[in-house]
Amino acid sequence: MAPTRVLIFGATGGCGKHALSNLLDRGVQCVAVVRSEDRLPAGCKGKSNLDVVVVPEGHLSMDDGAFSALIDGADAVVSVLGHNITFKGLYGPPKRLCADTVSRVVAVASGRATPLKLIVVSTEGVDQPLGKDPPRGCGERALLSTLKCLLPPHADNMAVIDELEKAHSKIEFCAVRPADLVDGGECTYECHSTLQGSIFSGFKTHRANVGAFMADLVTDDAVWAKWKNSYPHCYDTPAGDKKGDY
Repeated sequence: MAPTRVLIFGATGGCGKHALSNLLDRGVQCVAVVRSEDRLPAGCKGKSNLDVVVVPEGHLSMDDGAFSALIDGADAVVSVLGHNITFKGLYGPPKRLCADTVSRVVAVASGRATPLKLIVVSTEGVDQPLGKDPPRGCGERALLSTLKCLLPPHADNMAVIDELEKAHSKIEFCAVRPADLVDGGECTYECHSTLQGSIFSGFKTHRANVGAFMADLVTDDAVWAKWKNSYPHCYDTPAGDKKGDY
């Protein structure tokens, strides 16, 4: 059964605004946790199925009671968080924005009779556990190792995967791994259970497609059954060349 109430983090971001718009248009009751309500998409503001929780210092600053109340009131959590591409966003706190969010969500949701559905946005720059993806080349591995050391957001993305793997028995999840993100409207895209190329392959993913797929994971039971507890690699499909699992 599709969730009746969804909590969304990152609803004012590039992918998040599309996820929120899709969910609202499908009639899903949403709670968006934001630093500023002004940054919400204009088309979402004032909708009867949207509640907004404003936390100027960010949701990780919330005390355990307030944070737990948000999670307890949700059937699903959608995390479309990311670090701003500024010096402060890349190197300032919180350096584990995405991973600590997953950790706190899982800590609250553990032990539910019906597992919480957690959907997060990730990146094709991280591998799924247990060697399930095709091996990367030496140059790519070296670059990603360097990025982990030099760019806290990449280390954060990798830490999310670790947190999800630890949460297997406590929640159900899906970590969507898009390619290089671009703006624009929805177009044909495909998803695969393993990586289909390297970070040098030139794949692109429209942010609108990420939002639409995340909304499908929330609202379509068949889509969720196919992709739960997985790490789909999703990217835009060249015209007439679709070959993915979705």
